[in-house]
Amino acid sequence: MISMKIRAELDELLNDFYPGEKIPSERVLSERFGVARMTLRHTIETYILEGKLERRPGSGTYISNQCYSLSARCRSFSSEMQSRGLEPENKLLVSKIISADNAAGTLTSEMSGATKR
Repeated sequence: MISMKIRAELDELLNDFYPGEKIPSERVLSERFGVARMTLRHTIETYILEGKLERRPGSGTYISNQCYSLSARCRSFSSEMQSRGLEPENKLLVSKIISADNAAGTLTSEMSGATKR
C-alpha cells in the first residue's frame, strides 16, 4: 500500500528532526518519495491530526512540540513502541547482592573520580 510506504519513509525522515524544527516542503518530499504531492499531503495531515506535526501558515510544516511535552496526550514508552509495531520488553542484565557499605564506597569513589584497585 502506498500510504504505508510513505508513512514508513516519512517516519525515518522525521527521526532526523528535533521538536520545533521545520521539515522539507511537500514538493521536495513528494519528489524524494516519488509520489504525488496530494498523496503526501494526505499522510502529512494524518501526522498533524496525531499531533506529530504542525502546519504554520505561510511558514511550513514543523515537528510538533506536543509529542515531547508532559501532557495527557503523551503515552507511555510501552504504548509508543507498540504503536510503532515494536514489542517493548525488560531484560535483566546483571543481578548480584552486595553489602550496603561496599555499594556506598563504590558510589562515593565514582563520584569523586577515584577508582579502587
